[in-house]
Amino acid sequence: MHIRAVAVGLVTLVAAACGSSVSPGRPVDEPLSIVVTTDIWADVVGNVVCDAGPVVQLLPSGADPHGYEASLADRGALDDAALVVTNGLGLEGSLADTLDAVDDVPVFVMTDHIDTIPLHGGIDDGDGDGDDPHVWLDPLRVASALPPLVEALVAAGFPRPIIDQCTDLYLDQLTDLDAEIAAAVEAVPSDRRMLVTGHESLGYFADRYDFTVIGAVIEGGSSLGAANPASLAELVDAIDATRTPAVFVDPNVSSDDAEVLAERAGVEVVALPVETLTVEAPTYVDLLRVVAQRIAIALRG
Repeated sequence: MHIRAVAVGLVTLVAAACGSSVSPGRPVDEPLSIVVTTDIWADVVGNVVCDAGPVVQLLPSGADPHGYEASLADRGALDDAALVVTNGLGLEGSLADTLDAVDDVPVFVMTDHIDTIPLHGGIDDGDGDGDDPHVWLDPLRVASALPPLVEALVAAGFPRPIIDQCTDLYLDQLTDLDAEIAAAVEAVPSDRRMLVTGHESLGYFADRYDFTVIGAVIEGGSSLGAANPASLAELVDAIDATRTPAVFVDPNVSSDDAEVLAERAGVEVVALPVETLTVEAPTYVDLLRVVAQRIAIALRG
């Protein structure tokens, strides 16, 4: 849930600050808005700004960000925003061209402020120069991007006092989440900390919590690619050699190839929400809890 534990005095200050920071040509009673591409980042940004301004989510929940096509309404929302927040590294796929065309609106790219890592297979299928776009799978990396995000919000006209207080509370929540995930996966033996995924999406989780990425059904950081039969045969051999018991697949992405792989390798397919919030994981914190719990259950034996 978004953090609402702010003093009444700060809420009053926010209203005054928002009224005094209206950009030229914007009606005085029109609140500054923040347009965010995905529901995951919309939830993160919402926790940072609390009630300081509306957060507009561009992609519908459940949409695959790699293949989303922008509408005219999306372009209008972007042009009217005080700040646009994106993931970057090619995650938003064809939406990137629309984002590049936004005039006179600052764009904050989360991955510009995060220590990124290369994709496991080294395949660049977007604008990421081969780096993995799924940075939110490490809560401490997300936490590292919040201070510069705060500065971007303040520069766009949002009031610092409430944002600073909300960010401090959320940073504490992310630190606690990191410890909770580490505890959840502690029971997984070192020789079973092997990850196979539908596409390359768990690199940051593996990097943070000491897992090894064996491979992916679709090589690269996008779910829109195609499985390579030769690579799948090699992946079956790798699964056999490491005795990896599961293939983790995002439920919003077709799992046909993963099902074939799992049948050939004699392992199970585990649904793992990674790229969008769900009913069972309605917030970013919930999402990472679900990811950690399902990985731990599938691998600990």
